[in-house]
Amino acid sequence: MKGSKDLNAIMDKLLPLIARNDVEPQQKKSVEAAIEHLRRFRRKHCPTRAETFRCVREVAEELLRAFVR
Repeated sequence: MKGSKDLNAIMDKLLPLIARNDVEPQQKKSVEAAIEHLRRFRRKHCPTRAETFRCVREVAEELLRAFVR
């Protein structure tokens, strides 16, 4: 995928959240799931517009689940 530089930057910002000690286990699991969604999306050669929107929705849902209660 052409925009993988941006995806890598997003994952680099999310990875330190997992390493922090003040993050609850559920939050950690949600952040890991968001990163996994991004990794799967990055592997797609030419994602369609619908796949892009679906990935953004899944990542946003995981992060909202983690940090908004």
